[in-house]
Amino acid sequence: MKYIKVVFALIVVVFILESVAVAESPDELLKVVIDKIYTVLKDKTLKSTDKTQERRKHIRSIIESRFDFEEMSKRALAIYWQKRTDAEKKEFTSLFENLLENVYITKIESYSGEEVLFVEQSIDGDYSTVKTVIMRKAQKIPMDYKLMKINSEWKVYDVVIEGISLVNNYRTQFTRILGSGSYEGLVKTLKEKITSNESKTQ
Repeated sequence: MKYIKVVFALIVVVFILESVAVAESPDELLKVVIDKIYTVLKDKTLKSTDKTQERRKHIRSIIESRFDFEEMSKRALAIYWQKRTDAEKKEFTSLFENLLENVYITKIESYSGEEVLFVEQSIDGDYSTVKTVIMRKAQKIPMDYKLMKINSEWKVYDVVIEGISLVNNYRTQFTRILGSGSYEGLVKTLKEKITSNESKTQ
């Protein structure tokens, strides 16, 4: 009898967890993420230039919980990903995450205070695209998010800003660099770019 009760209790827990996961649709998740980011951007105590690093630190913590940077790295390196060791994959993911966050945050900061409209959501199995539009005076700026379900959680694996996919754009650059150079050369280029970005925010 106790065994039956335990099994029943486990089934109930699993059902509740699955219900919660299903209830959080991709667009609902993104609305929460974007609301949190804009809350940080609207914080008057973080608007000054000397608060740039602190402001971006807050935004990064929000992004990192919902963006799958390993998947992004895998897609950006394409066929070259499998050739890397576990240590190299870890290092590359960290570098690429830093680079992507800077690009995304820079764009978001430039649109601070503008209205974000959620236009359309499409779901195909474990993949989804959420189309948003940033209203900037008479201009409509499209920013689409591509997500995939990982362990019952929706994670962003690409952002398409004004028709340009971040992942595809970097894949093209990386393929060109690796086609005529080395992986070590690519890592060096990424590190130099990150150092340059960091110097601009100091």
